[in-house]
Amino acid sequence: MIRTDIGHVQIELGDSVYSLIPSFANISKIDSPKQIVTYFQDVNQPDLFGNPAFSFARACRILNACGLPDSVTGGITFSQRKNKAMMYQGKIPVHDVFVLAAHCLKHGIVGVHNDSKKNSKAEPITEFNASKYMQLARKILGCTISEAAQMTMTEFVMLADAEIEIEKESNGEELPEIGLEKQQSAFAAFEARQKEKLRQGKLNG
Repeated sequence: MIRTDIGHVQIELGDSVYSLIPSFANISKIDSPKQIVTYFQDVNQPDLFGNPAFSFARACRILNACGLPDSVTGGITFSQRKNKAMMYQGKIPVHDVFVLAAHCLKHGIVGVHNDSKKNSKAEPITEFNASKYMQLARKILGCTISEAAQMTMTEFVMLADAEIEIEKESNGEELPEIGLEKQQSAFAAFEARQKEKLRQGKLNG
């Protein structure tokens, strides 16, 4: 059964069924830890932050890493006559490629379950190292690294929150800082910075 509550997506195209899973293992395939966070601005605001064709290529790369083949997402071709890169549509609309890519980044990196208060003064996140959270999942949840690798951030945060509440109720002690709230605050600061850039871009335009 597809787990939409933790960010999994099932796409049916004719007789073919594809699963889109933004797990830690798949997210880590996208790019280096430092480069992964730069995908947010390209996917969410391609017209403001970069070349739309380049942003589309990045959105496709996210979906390919999470389970969709090139034939579904489409890609980039190079026109010798026009001397420029061109987006081409696969089996799903270009707009949907961006929407699904943003979905993967949200569930695979940010985690949409956590509703804790964000610190507006937090430093924006500068990298995302999936192995760090896989190790954290192993420590908190008692799972194997292989099991942790298949989790999305949404699933991890949801399970970790539940485990922390159980531990607090059972022994009445505060657990050590595990970094989840810090992670959320860092992304909140990152997104706030991107919105400010968007606002400034519209004013300058």
